[in-house]
Amino acid sequence: MRKPILLSVAATLLLAGSAFAHDLFLKLDHYVLPAHAAVRVQVLNGTFTKSENNIESERIGDLRLVGVRDTVALPLSAWTSPDTLHSVIAFTTGDEGTYVLGATVKPREITLEGAQFNAYLKEEGILDALADRRRTHELQRRATERYAKFVKAVYQVGAASTDAALRPLHYDAEIELLSNPYSATGGHLRVRAMVDGKPLAHHVILAGSERRKGEMSATTDANGEARFTFPAHGRAYVKFVSMKRAPAGAGVDYLSKWATLTFEVR
Repeated sequence: MRKPILLSVAATLLLAGSAFAHDLFLKLDHYVLPAHAAVRVQVLNGTFTKSENNIESERIGDLRLVGVRDTVALPLSAWTSPDTLHSVIAFTTGDEGTYVLGATVKPREITLEGAQFNAYLKEEGILDALADRRRTHELQRRATERYAKFVKAVYQVGAASTDAALRPLHYDAEIELLSNPYSATGGHLRVRAMVDGKPLAHHVILAGSERRKGEMSATTDANGEARFTFPAHGRAYVKFVSMKRAPAGAGVDYLSKWATLTFEVR
């Protein structure tokens, strides 16, 4: 009788793990690149170190580069999936300067049992939604969420940093840079969390680095701004999730918007 129980527990843990592996990152092997060079960007659909599934190009809503002088829409053919786990974006770098690669993924839905959903809210720092479920005595209630993803990578071409990285893409959810990570050495970064064109105030956002165990958290101020200090050298990220109850007739319980930003600390 013990074997079926163990299998059931293992399946539950596996499902929970896959539910939590919900982030999407654009990750470069190197964020400081030569001019006019071919580059392939990893699309990690899972965690910052591992992709759990690929994302086919037909799910992409927007794919663009913010460059030194202008913004260029990349063709969806630049996004390919060589296998079931991985997707990549291929393009050629431009002149020297700081660039932003941005992408959006069309909404999808997921349903979780109450305990799984609560654990996911806690792990991702969506504490206002968790507090609301506790207040309304819904912690045991399963939830269906419709989520969309908005992702950016900031990289440097050559030595001359520019302000392109500070220009927003005006996505529905976005982490805007208030300081350029390539204008000076050191791991200090100022960001602003934006949702639907407005600052996301008093909200938990998370950050991580290959050189640091675990994630850092910060709460945005009234202007949606927060600061992080990262270990010297290495690839890093900032992320947040904004979630609200869906309106009546939406067919789901919650609507969420996920934003990530990746870069390299020099």
